[in-house]
Amino acid sequence: MKYLIIILLSLICTNSVSSQTGRVTIQFGDVKPADFEPTAYAVDSSAAAVYLFNSGKVEYVRNLQDNFDIQYTHFARIRLLKKNSFDNASLIKIPLIVSKMYEQKLIQFSAQIYHMENGKMVAAYFDIPDLVKEKVVKTRNGYLTQYKFAFPGIKEGCIIEYFYTIQLPGVGDVPNWQFQAGLPCIWSEYLIKQPIYYTYLLTKRGKPHFDIDSTWYTTSNYGGRADDGSFYDESEIMKASTKMLVHYMAMKNVPDLEKEPYVSSLSNYRKSIDFELYSVLYPPMFYKRIIKSWIQEVNILNNDDDFGAGLKEGKWLDEAIKSIPGSRDNLSSIKAKSIYAYVRDNMTCNKKQGKYLSQPLEEVFRTKVGSAAEINLLLTALCRKAGLSSSPLILSTRENGAAGETYPSADNYNYVICRVQTEGQKILLDASSRSLPFGDLKPDCYNGWARVIDFTFSSVLLTTDSLSEHKATTISLVNSKNGLDGSVINSLGKVEAYYLRAKLEDLKKEDLFNDLKKEYHSPYEISNINIDSLQNTDSPAVIRYDLKYTPGDEDLLYFEPFMEQSFHMNPFTADKRVLPIEMPYCLDQSFVLNLEVPKGYVVDELPGAAHIELNGKDGLFEYKTEQSGINIRLSCTLKLNKAIYEKEEYQNFLFFLNKIKKE
Repeated sequence: MKYLIIILLSLICTNSVSSQTGRVTIQFGDVKPADFEPTAYAVDSSAAAVYLFNSGKVEYVRNLQDNFDIQYTHFARIRLLKKNSFDNASLIKIPLIVSKMYEQKLIQFSAQIYHMENGKMVAAYFDIPDLVKEKVVKTRNGYLTQYKFAFPGIKEGCIIEYFYTIQLPGVGDVPNWQFQAGLPCIWSEYLIKQPIYYTYLLTKRGKPHFDIDSTWYTTSNYGGRADDGSFYDESEIMKASTKMLVHYMAMKNVPDLEKEPYVSSLSNYRKSIDFELYSVLYPPMFYKRIIKSWIQEVNILNNDDDFGAGLKEGKWLDEAIKSIPGSRDNLSSIKAKSIYAYVRDNMTCNKKQGKYLSQPLEEVFRTKVGSAAEINLLLTALCRKAGLSSSPLILSTRENGAAGETYPSADNYNYVICRVQTEGQKILLDASSRSLPFGDLKPDCYNGWARVIDFTFSSVLLTTDSLSEHKATTISLVNSKNGLDGSVINSLGKVEAYYLRAKLEDLKKEDLFNDLKKEYHSPYEISNINIDSLQNTDSPAVIRYDLKYTPGDEDLLYFEPFMEQSFHMNPFTADKRVLPIEMPYCLDQSFVLNLEVPKGYVVDELPGAAHIELNGKDGLFEYKTEQSGINIRLSCTLKLNKAIYEKEEYQNFLFFLNKIKKE
């Protein structure tokens, strides 16, 4: 379950609460020798580093155009207790967006590091000239730049602190805040002081329970603010007294949220708040809703030169479609499969994702290189040219986190695929990977609601519960001169076949085979490894190899049917769990062992039958053994009928796995 709470900030705050009992106040530079005395902190006694204080503050200033800009100040104080915290906790990154029409600016930066030496506190000070500026990535309208600073001379037990102020044009980009920001935190707070003209959508993630959650009203007088941060005389610009709404939220002793096995994205669960401008209301009666409906979002994307408008026809499309065999077939399904296979097999993805074009589709087709978005938008354009009903579909990948459905925002979606209709069927396609068969998506795409960008304004639900993985392993062993010889046939499901093929795009077969050999230990040995249908994605991938079992001279022989070491690895070892289990798919796995009793031995004991259920219908494990003369057959089935298990179900899930292991 992804925890999401949404409220409107401004309109609902008619009953203000001004109590701030217990608020912690810390000033930059006010570090005392007594702050070095603790060797551990109650929030997490084993932590390598701890936020002593973490504060975000948003205020509004007048710009030279007599409009509001946002000023955001971040102040943090951190205690570094162990060396393994140095690389991450002592590195500051300040990202800024820069374009022709929009430029975020760094206004202030200061940092200090404190040590205790011979009973005295020693400090070193740093400011803006000590920062390193770099361009991180080009965006479609400009680029993302970043200021970096790494504290020098850090030692175990030292205290570092920093603050910076950035100015963001306009009022639409209120910075978000994470109360769980990668380290345990003794005090985390966020204050926004906003003109009452603006109403924001406040989204709370991770069910934050605030120790202080207060709102109150005040007034502010504004003058113009020059680029260097100094105020002009108010009489030169204007005199204004603006009513302000202040919202203050704070949490104390906030533990860090640690990564647990099978969690798609921690951002879904971190205690955090996001803001989005909902509406403006200027006196006396000017009201405008800013947040868009999905109809508006779809229309904007359709008219964007780097998205829908980029799909418009050109002469190059006529020649392109003629060059694709099968693209003019009478059957729409043949057309779609032919165009998909051509794009998938001839275009090379440059590993970039996103959802916008950075080059014209004609250039993508000519060079045969593009991002995932460019390749899938090219696929959409070619399908349309061939007379097929096709549209782009945007989604948020698992790594990107869940995109909320309550209020639309295309910015929350980071990936685009193609939906095509053939013979009444609507099929989702992703041609950015040569490892994907027609009609299959990368597992990372199954992450909730996706949006079709066309006049239907429809949505598609992609969940891991709808993704089922069927795989089977058959092992056959018969007597030979020096023991038992036989074979293993491992038929992979669609998801594991995709992972295997994708892995081999960057890895040699020999390396994969060596990894597989390491799965077996004495007295087992494998050879002659082969993979069926590795290049033919429309056929199941099957791994075959020879298996040899050489027993020793012991009188009592224990035979382990599940030979691969990874089979015995259980990622769920914790007694308790904080987050839900998010399996990548539902599972239907079978295992069959056909075994001849080794020469010179008789069967002393066979495992009995077992039937273990998980919550009645959520999962099943069963196996049985049969013997006929020297022939033994063991069959085993494991089913997980759903992919998501809430944290309240963890004990039952863990009991299920442990019982399987015991049996």
